[in-house]
Amino acid sequence: SPAAVEEAAYRAIKKAAELIDMRRHKGAHPRMGATDVCPFVPVSGVSMDDCVAISQSVGKRVGETLGIPVYLYEASARKPEWQSLANVRAGEYEALPKKLKDPEWRPDFGPAEFNPRAGATAIGAREFLIAYNINLNTKDKQLAMDIAFELREKGRSVRTGDIDPVYMNGDLVKYRDGHYPCGDCDFVGQTFAETCNHTRQVHDYDLVALMKAHDSDPDKPEGWSVKQPGKFKQVRAIGWYVDEYKRAQITINFTNYKVTPPHIVVEAAREMAARRGLVVTGCEVVGLVPFPWIYEAGQYYLRQQGKSAGVPVMDVIETAV
Repeated sequence: SPAAVEEAAYRAIKKAAELIDMRRHKGAHPRMGATDVCPFVPVSGVSMDDCVAISQSVGKRVGETLGIPVYLYEASARKPEWQSLANVRAGEYEALPKKLKDPEWRPDFGPAEFNPRAGATAIGAREFLIAYNINLNTKDKQLAMDIAFELREKGRSVRTGDIDPVYMNGDLVKYRDGHYPCGDCDFVGQTFAETCNHTRQVHDYDLVALMKAHDSDPDKPEGWSVKQPGKFKQVRAIGWYVDEYKRAQITINFTNYKVTPPHIVVEAAREMAARRGLVVTGCEVVGLVPFPWIYEAGQYYLRQQGKSAGVPVMDVIETAV
């Protein structure tokens, strides 16, 4: 039941705070607390609103009884910029002492004081997160990064010069006083505010939020590189080298498959790889995926093959896999 899940989540966070001392923790994955993040996902019999209410209840209890700063994120966020877990977790555990002294970073629940042992926790309601990896026929991590930056919503810094076929080989374009280029077209604003208005009205994105996502200062943009959003919303991606496979890999998190389904991104990655002289050699799903997406993917590939999508369910799923 939802009540049982709520109680189990609280007990798990409490136990983690008892067993894990963040002062001794080191690792490769971003984290800011003994319980870094606690998401509630509407799988069956509950709505997103139900999950938001549960996240608020758990967050309040964790903050008040355990003394752990709690930030609500995703659908539970009370600030637009805190919808993104990456924004909430910026600077990780090591940045908490300074952040918690800033009124802008006052937690939703719990004390605005550094808890050296437990750190802080992000709690929220969200859609299924699909973890997906795309393998390339290269060992060059930079090539995987180059494609990942083009795919992900956060995008990348704008470059010029030698950008074809590897965009990252180009020279950075930076804002300077009186010269504020748009990352998506030839528009150049005389003020940063003018360019922000342009990107919002013409390209439908918030340049200030994009700058913050890259840890750049929108209040003093001069000297910072010009930013350009990526191709797909609700997509996070990086590139790295996987020694086990002896090849580079694009690793992706789909934070809302209803907005951007993975199979569409895979096909875009194939095209981007081909432009760089590469081939996608395989893909892998990490963990569980929702049935509606895998069924949609199967139907998509059946249509691509010129076949009827009106076949038995298992045949559709086998086509997707």
